[in-house]
Amino acid sequence: MEIEKGLGSTFFFIPFKNYPGTRNSQPAPKRRAAKYDLFKIKKEVRALTDHGCEVGLHGIDAWQGAEQARSELCRIQEVTGQPEAGVRMHWLYWTDSSPKALEGAGLAYDSTFGYNDAVGFRAGTAQAFCPPDGESFVELPLIVQDTALFYPDRMNLSESEAMDSCRHLMLQASLFGGALTINWHTRSLSPERLWGDFYQEFLNEMKKHRVWFRTARQAVQWFQSRRALRFERVRFVEEGLHLKVSVPIFDVGQPPFTLRVHHPLVNGSVEADTRTQYPYVDIPWKGEAEVTLVQPEHSRS
Repeated sequence: MEIEKGLGSTFFFIPFKNYPGTRNSQPAPKRRAAKYDLFKIKKEVRALTDHGCEVGLHGIDAWQGAEQARSELCRIQEVTGQPEAGVRMHWLYWTDSSPKALEGAGLAYDSTFGYNDAVGFRAGTAQAFCPPDGESFVELPLIVQDTALFYPDRMNLSESEAMDSCRHLMLQASLFGGALTINWHTRSLSPERLWGDFYQEFLNEMKKHRVWFRTARQAVQWFQSRRALRFERVRFVEEGLHLKVSVPIFDVGQPPFTLRVHHPLVNGSVEADTRTQYPYVDIPWKGEAEVTLVQPEHSRS
């Protein structure tokens, strides 16, 4: 919390002490178990939410079924006093049926889908998306994990190599949009890891870009608001393009949405806006239910 200085973070807590969970009906490795009792650190957990952070579930068996997920979620709710929570699975345990189980338990979102041994876009996107087996459940894909960067049996990068890799991912996010979701363990700030200085540098690099730093839940809510938008009517008028949009209720603190209008192909070439030199034009949208977009003269002609 000190390093991030109010940027907005999500802290995922394991619900049960000394319980490693199961996998394929067999006990998981004992070292997977947490050594802390969630109820004994209730004061520290609530201090996080008091400072604008989010507290979520670091799932143990939640990925296996709705009953297990519901039990673990209740444990988190008892400590936080909050009605909902998102989840990230410990060791990234996952199956194709996990989204349905997590949704059935009432979890708000998941942020497990990523790599244990690499960084990058395992889902092929940095956008939050609805998994195939979920109805309205949202997956916020995991992009960067500290242990993947530095563990000897994983990428085993030096700090300079790791930063180059992270800069490449930041560039991709800048070009194509989405959320650059970073998983940094609290024990990574302490011996034997001591990756805190790198994390601080990583945050400073991100600040050089136009970034909206928020909790995982707030990021998911933005994607859900955008998904709820509907174009009820799109028609060409003399002035340009007239749109009628169904407007969801969304947090005024969220970044505004942008209307992007693509130019048509003319004689096999793209007619680009002379101001942008791109085959589309972006217009800031202030939430109006109806709007007329005036096309540039050369486009209308």
